[in-house]
Amino acid sequence: SRDWSTQGDAVASNIYDLVEADGSIWMLYMQVSDREKFTFVMEVYRLRNDVCEKVELPKMPEQMRYPDSMAVSADGTVLLKEYDPGVRAYESESGAERFFADSIDGGFAVWGDMLLGVSVQNRAVERYDLQTGALAGSMEMDSLTMEDAIATDGTSVFLANHGGIYRAALGGQVWERLVDGGLTSLRMPTNYIMDLAVQDGALYVLTKSGSEYKLLRY
Repeated sequence: SRDWSTQGDAVASNIYDLVEADGSIWMLYMQVSDREKFTFVMEVYRLRNDVCEKVELPKMPEQMRYPDSMAVSADGTVLLKEYDPGVRAYESESGAERFFADSIDGGFAVWGDMLLGVSVQNRAVERYDLQTGALAGSMEMDSLTMEDAIATDGTSVFLANHGGIYRAALGGQVWERLVDGGLTSLRMPTNYIMDLAVQDGALYVLTKSGSEYKLLRY
């Protein structure tokens, strides 16, 4: 085995998120810069062909609020979300910031050449074109929170929150509730919904309660 968390400039950093895309493993590292202000320095590394390299993103803010998550598209577009609203898209080769989707304040995911994100303020799941950053459409839903997790299976959009797990066709406005949160532990107020994944018809929800993590299958 090899510990990639101690390679090069990543010494003493912590791996916060791990994503597989574009034939590479992408790692999001973070270091505390100011504990009182709750800010962090974040860096992105790319592991391919057994070589770990830092992805230079010169326009990334030097200090960011608590990082929320990362996603990478098939063409290598890196998407980062802070604790505060908004998702920033960066070109991995040049490091240039492509666009900033300021209305996304919940979970987000990549589907092909689109960014899908929860916008609580607009009460919708919004779709952005990854190349232009233009808003391509929205799927209205009233019961959205900033803790909502989102995922796709290539055909539908799935959403998980304390109310349950929902599904809708891309671009559709009708959400079907697949799992009633009131009948499961999803409803528990102490459970924080971390992530959602869909595979072969099964729904997987990662939750956190205190220091305990659980992977639930439905």
